[in-house]
Amino acid sequence: MKHEQPNLKNKEKETLFDKKWYQERFHWLRDEHLDDLPEEDVRNIIPSNDPRYNMFKCQGNYISGLKYDLESALMDGMIRDESLKKDVKEFLKFKFGFSEGKFTTREEIDKCNTILDKVIDYLDNK
Repeated sequence: MKHEQPNLKNKEKETLFDKKWYQERFHWLRDEHLDDLPEEDVRNIIPSNDPRYNMFKCQGNYISGLKYDLESALMDGMIRDESLKKDVKEFLKFKFGFSEGKFTTREEIDKCNTILDKVIDYLDNK
């Protein structure tokens, strides 16, 4: 049986989210998450029912989520400035330490804050 490829030529691409959603999301990721770098794994020092449990930028889930949101913003055409696109793509390619079981560094948190500052500034002034 031959498998046919779907015809996507006539399909219009739908955006995942609008500009306002991305603005709110990136502000939340930058401003409402903690820059703290505990000496041990956050999951070992903060109970899972504590509201701060998933609110640290040093957590791998935070970084993975940020990368996903940035990639979605690119796909949705929210970032059209070529220089900023390049910065975002470089951020997406960067290999963070958590992917190798290492603790997040201050430089990695700074990298997250820097890209968020750039994207927020762009979206807020676009």
